[in-house]
Formats: sequence, C-alpha cells, structure tokens
Amino acid sequence: MSALRHLAILAVVSTSAFAQAPAPTLDMQDMQKAEQLSGDGKYAEALKLYQGIEKNYPTSPFIPGSRLGMAICQFFLKDYDKAVESVTKNLTAAAKDPTKIPGEILERSMLLIPQIQSAKAEQAPPDQPTVREKSYKDAIKGFDEFTKKFPRSPEVETALAGKGSAMAYIEDFEGAVKALKEGLDKFPNSPTVQDTKFMYGLVNSFQAIKAIRNLGDKADAAAKTALDEAEKTFREIINARQDLVLMNNSYMQIGEILSLRAAELTEDAEQQKKWNEQALEFYRNVRSKEEVIAAVGDNSVPGGVGGPDEDACTEFHPARAPEGLFVMIEEGKLSRITLTELSKLKTADGFGLGEDPAAIKTFYGARAAATPHKYQDKPAEYVTVWKGAARSEPYVQDPAARGFVYEVDGTGKVGAIHAGGPSIQYVEGCA
Repeated sequence: MSALRHLAILAVVSTSAFAQAPAPTLDMQDMQKAEQLSGDGKYAEALKLYQGIEKNYPTSPFIPGSRLGMAICQFFLKDYDKAVESVTKNLTAAAKDPTKIPGEILERSMLLIPQIQSAKAEQAPPDQPTVREKSYKDAIKGFDEFTKKFPRSPEVETALAGKGSAMAYIEDFEGAVKALKEGLDKFPNSPTVQDTKFMYGLVNSFQAIKAIRNLGDKADAAAKTALDEAEKTFREIINARQDLVLMNNSYMQIGEILSLRAAELTEDAEQQKKWNEQALEFYRNVRSKEEVIAAVGDNSVPGGVGGPDEDACTEFHPARAPEGLFVMIEEGKLSRITLTELSKLKTADGFGLGEDPAAIKTFYGARAAATPHKYQDKPAEYVTVWKGAARSEPYVQDPAARGFVYEVDGTGKVGAIHAGGPSIQYVEGCA
C-alpha cells in the first residue's frame, strides 16, 4: 500500500518505534490511550494525556511522539501557534542530540510545521492580510527546509504540493508552477498525480488570467504559454479517464480558458466565434445525469434510492455499474460515488469494504477525522479524509473539495465508502 499522500499530517504511533519494550509501562499505556482518543477525534482529552507524558515521565522514550501528538491535537483545536511550539521541541532536541529523536518522528515533525502554518493562513480573518501572508511565507520556507533535509523522502511530494498551494495563495504563480511541476516530475506514478495535475493546471491558468486581464491582447508570451500549458494539462486529465470528478472540472476549466481567449486575446470576429464554439462544446461535455446514465446505465431499481426532489438530487445504482456501486447526481451533475453491500472495489489507497478503521486512521494520520455515527452507537463512526491539507472546518462547503468518508458500521468495520465532493458528508441519501 502506497504511503504517498498530499499534505498528509500523520499521527505517529510512537509506541511502534519502541516495540521492544518488554511490558506496557505506565507511559506507554498513557501514550496508547492518547492515540486512541486522538483517533476517535477527542482531541482535548488526548491533548491532556500527551502533555502528561513529558511532565509525568521526564525520561520516557515516548516524549518525541507525545510532542507530535500534542501538535496534531492542537491543530484540530485550531491552536496553531501552540501546535508549532509543541512540535518545534522535537527539532530543537534533535539539533542538540540527533539520537534523542527517532528519524521518522523528526521527519514528520518537520513536515507538520509548515502544514500547520498553511492552515493558520487559511483560517486568518479577512481583515488580517498581514498574518495570512506571513503564515504562508513561513510555510513555504518550512516546506523548503523539509525537502533540503529529507531529499529522498516520499513525503517530498507532500512538501512540494504544499509549497505550490501556499505560493498560489500569495499569488506567486510562477513559483507555484515550478514547485508543482517538480512534484509531477519526481512522482509521476503517485496515486494522487491527477490531483496534483489539476492543481498545476489551475495555477497555470491563474498566472495567465492575471496577466491577460491586466494587459489583454498585449499579454506577454509567457502568459499565453501558461494558458496553453493549463489547457494541455486539463486535456491530459480528461484523456486519462481516471477520475470522473476531475474530468468534469477539467472540461469546465477548458471551457473557461477558451471563453477567455475569445474575449481577451483577439479582435478577429471569426477567431472569437471559433473559440466560443469550442468553449460551448467543452461546457457541454461536463458529465450530466443523462451522460452518466448513458455510460453505466439507468437506475437498476427506479425510485429505490433518491432525494425528495430528484431534479435537485438523486442517488441510484446504474444498471451496468459494478455490484454495490451507487452514484449521486446533484443539479444534473455527478457529485458522489458510494461503495456498499457486496462491492469489491477499492480506493486508490487500497481500502475497501470490511477494512479495520484503525488501519485507515494510521495510514492517513491526522487527515482522518473521526466523528460519531448519526444512527448507531460505537464502534460505528464516520472517518472523513479530504484530499490535500487536513480540513479544520466542521462542514466543508468548498465545491472544489474532494475526499472520502469511510462509514464504519456497528461491527466496527467499514460498511460503506463515499467518494466525491462536499456531498460525501450527507448521512442519509441526499441530505
């Protein structure tokens, strides 16, 4: 199973780093309890236990892992400055004596700091642009320091994606393009390569649009080249046919690019007409409910599953789709895919139905947010994982967000998997 993941914040199970301990000592027991609480999303309770490790057991070998655990809990509690302070202690200790901090924990501690700073920037109030910009710049510096310290780590992909995203937010599009391109070149077979490609296409598009809208048909060649690169990248995503949601978004983005060309880059009426016609074709290629049905069949049980207003939202099993696969259509567009019952399909990260949620939480670390199940008692729960950086908002509304919800049933195993946009958060059909 691949360990690569974009912007991952992995909660290190530090007890595994010292598995040779002959018996569960008190510090180990507290560490294990803290990890369990953190995995269950009880961050305030877990934080108290993590804080007690260094205080109550000053010579414990679990102190480095407890600092990392503290930082992750503080991250989810949105105490970003404290989170950075907690995990920085590992870096300070390693600088004095490298043998004091296990290599894996040091690596993840160093990666976590810029991820926290990026989250702080995203959460900064609109009236604090200085805090926002400084936090992003600090994050960029941190990602650079990580790649310099651990040039062969698979998490370099995460760092480059994080750097590219942060640079885009401060409108350093040229730097963002360079970072994302480096990630694509170094990790061409990553399971998240299509996501990175989409981000790369967007940043190229932003770079070009900024110049074109300021200069119109006098935009320099570099801006036009960036627009060409964006269009080329979105076409590659479409041709790869690996992710229906990214394909939909790519069709839309190419339509936007062609419309921009027609409006801003020429005064030739024939050329404008040509680009506008091409744009219309790409807009029409965005997958509609009818196109999904044409591709995989209509509802195998009409009226069996859906929402109160099927024109707004409906969910069904297409007749020619694999067993146990359901699609959700909202406002005429595919928004979610669900695996349930007897499905043998798996996610790109290798998880399928019947999985132990502990394995999912260990793999995704702090990106995996556990919340109580709406209708069942423990061990039932929802384990939500968003692509990219960990999300701290209670309900994600960003239409560009993509992720998975692993729905754990009363047996303690994954009974359903939802993949797609914000609609993966629905707990009962279309609601």
